[in-house]
Amino acid sequence: MVKFDPDITEIIFLDLEWYVPLDQRESKGASMLANPNRKGQILLGGVFAKYHPLKEKINDIKYDHFWLWKVNDEEDLVGKMYKYVKNEWRNFDGTHWSQADLIICGQGSSRFDVPILYIKSVEYEVDSEDEIFYTLFKTKQVDLSNVTIPLIWADVMYPSNWNLISKRFKFKKLKESGARVWDMYDTRQYGEIEKRTEQEVRDCVNLYNVIIERFMTRRKSARGDAT
Repeated sequence: MVKFDPDITEIIFLDLEWYVPLDQRESKGASMLANPNRKGQILLGGVFAKYHPLKEKINDIKYDHFWLWKVNDEEDLVGKMYKYVKNEWRNFDGTHWSQADLIICGQGSSRFDVPILYIKSVEYEVDSEDEIFYTLFKTKQVDLSNVTIPLIWADVMYPSNWNLISKRFKFKKLKESGARVWDMYDTRQYGEIEKRTEQEVRDCVNLYNVIIERFMTRRKSARGDAT
């Protein structure tokens, strides 16, 4: 049985931003144009947030920024992001196998953010390949695009985009296309990219909290587990 020690159980919320150059922005049928193996595409940065859900308040979360224009180069950026995740595994040293693993949570994170960080970490050899895989893929990934499937779709199990999620939960603001970030980067609107990305992570934190309070707490009460 999985155990959740309040001092150890931890979630990393994250959202990465990626740049696709103008000559690669024509869709070939798939909905995602980002591809870390295509020359000219680069990692712009992202926002991470650590949270111990069994002992901390949502409002106390600190949002950590990592941006290409604030470091030496993409290699330096990737190294700092990877180190951020790896450092959190130190809290699990010596724990019993039943303790819940480090959790990564985001919207589309299992399809985009974590795989991209993995590929770039291997490319720049920020650690051994064995250790990079362990650090990133032995986390438990809670992708909110998948978590919300039964709350949005009726006939097909298909990951939800943010605007569908926003409408379902009656959030006020819809999300602009990720292509907007490419335009912001082209026009050097770095501050706007930073604000947008932090807000996206805050939105994920808010959605996580809503699901916990509206659905999981209700189920817990129905089982008679509520304190």
